[in-house]
Amino acid sequence: MGGQKPPIFYNFIKEDFMYDLTQLGENTYCFNCFSNVGIYKLNEKDVCLIDSGDDKSSGKRLMRTLDEKGWNVKAIVNTHSHTDHIFNNQSLIEKYGCKVYANSNDIAFMNDSFLNPAFVCASNPPKEMLTRYYVHQPHYGENLDKADLPLEYIPLPGHTGYMIGIKTPDDVFFVGDCVVDPITFRKTKIIYIYDIAGFLNSIDKALNVNAKIYVPSHSTPTEDFRPIAEANKNTVNEVAEIVWEECKTPLSPEELTKAVADRLGYKMGYSQYMTVQSTLKSYLTYLQQQGKAQTYIENNRIYWKSIV
Repeated sequence: MGGQKPPIFYNFIKEDFMYDLTQLGENTYCFNCFSNVGIYKLNEKDVCLIDSGDDKSSGKRLMRTLDEKGWNVKAIVNTHSHTDHIFNNQSLIEKYGCKVYANSNDIAFMNDSFLNPAFVCASNPPKEMLTRYYVHQPHYGENLDKADLPLEYIPLPGHTGYMIGIKTPDDVFFVGDCVVDPITFRKTKIIYIYDIAGFLNSIDKALNVNAKIYVPSHSTPTEDFRPIAEANKNTVNEVAEIVWEECKTPLSPEELTKAVADRLGYKMGYSQYMTVQSTLKSYLTYLQQQGKAQTYIENNRIYWKSIV
């Protein structure tokens, strides 16, 4: 598998806190890593994890921390099935014999490690897509309705079609990729988003959840969610405007990808290109839904054109 840069353009913004364990409530903790892992104590011995980290290094450090605390992992609940959130599921299953729970749609992606890259490519994925950022050890998961856990599951679709946020009894709300670090997002402009309207709606939904602390997967926990929420919405709207401007002259999806990448100064590898193009197609659909763009076929090529 190739050693490409992360396809979603996240920066490592939390070096000072990497692999620290932060207590956020009486029984709620955050294991800080590239993709934060939530920990909820069910009793003095057993814990439930919220996601499992993004690579072997985070998995090893997570398991070391769990063992130092004398905690046994009874269950993992995943916010969604992207590899950076489920990478260590199988290793944790093997070590602790824990169960994995997720939305039923995400379970299919957990069982088949090729579905994530295939979904982005809309085809059988070429070898350039079979990196650790897309491919994980396949494993079995069970539906959320089988999880006998004291957690609240809140649908937050947008980044993916069926992502959930998870709230603990301590009023700590793990929002998954409902938002990302605003500095990183403002700099890179594009992260993977499946449904732009859903992404914006889920941010508003998360804002209305009564929580003491909010924990994005790719940023630091915060008591004030509004600034990061508004910053994410602003960047999404900015990218939508860029796409609309570029399509004033009709462009194919491939031409749009190059135009936006050149405008933002990207130098992309294969997986980055596929991720950006997939997300830009989502923006085109969003503009169509808003009555701001239309699509048509001419000479066997798809074009998108802004409605001025």
